[in-house]
Amino acid sequence: MGQIFFIRHAQASFLKEDYDQLSDLGLQQAEMLGTYLAEKNFRFDKVYLGTLKRHRQTAEAVALAFRKKNLHWPEYTFLGAFDEHQGPEVVRHVVAQTYGSKDAFAEYKKPQNVKDNIRNYFKVFQKITRQWMNKELEELTTAYEPWQDFTRRVHNGIATVRAASEGGENIAVFTSGGPVAAAMAYALDLSPGKMLELSWLVQNTSVTEFVFSKNRFNLRSFNSIVHLPEERFITLV
Repeated sequence: MGQIFFIRHAQASFLKEDYDQLSDLGLQQAEMLGTYLAEKNFRFDKVYLGTLKRHRQTAEAVALAFRKKNLHWPEYTFLGAFDEHQGPEVVRHVVAQTYGSKDAFAEYKKPQNVKDNIRNYFKVFQKITRQWMNKELEELTTAYEPWQDFTRRVHNGIATVRAASEGGENIAVFTSGGPVAAAMAYALDLSPGKMLELSWLVQNTSVTEFVFSKNRFNLRSFNSIVHLPEERFITLV
């Protein structure tokens, strides 16, 4: 049996000009993950990444911890199949269309009440992404990859990784929360709605583990953050 570890990227730059950039806290999270795995003398035979900057930055922080201990670290294989869905872009577009605002999230960027801003943003995000998943916004979202196509893309990526495996390998996939949930749906035959809800729970630098063979793909653990020692390091965005 082989093992595939889906690793969500560390905290990115929420509501900043360039979201696809790890925050200072995110860099700490990634370093802690790398240190934990290296101290356990973990070995990855293959490492796959989505194509986003935050995926590579997280993987590089883990790789550095391995190299400091002279542990094996494979060359990367980039697969766009493991990029995040376009939910944030859809939400930004729909809010801008609805309110006619050039900066759809201006009210959530105020420095006061940061926790309330995040909470209020996610209420909007969850409502719109659910409508998008249910194909209720097709007239507004024709330029974006549909949820069903995103799911199929991730599942095809998993099939590609499995087909390339020589058996009994430990494989890492550095990705985002949506593909982690899609992998859960692949293993557990979840409905689109359940998959979407799971995607909202995936924590930064969490590890979700699957075991697989030619005919099996089973969940072993979900959303593990044992490497984060304190609550202040635990984030969802």
